[in-house]
Amino acid sequence: LTRVPEFWLFMGIVVYFGGLVPIVLAAKWLYIKDPTVITLLWTVLPVLGIVRYGLAAYACNLWYKQQEADR
Repeated sequence: LTRVPEFWLFMGIVVYFGGLVPIVLAAKWLYIKDPTVITLLWTVLPVLGIVRYGLAAYACNLWYKQQEADR
């Protein structure tokens, strides 16, 4: 499974949206209760984006290596 590029591509999507949705949904409520907490949580979103695109790049690299091996 770890050699399948689609796994890494979709894993990046799952990690990104799996972390994004709870933070965005709780943002309004958390901002009212404690603005400092939501400010700290909001910094997680760029990290999730980096993980998402890093896994996408890894999937592309893995796919490229598989195409080269098939030639």
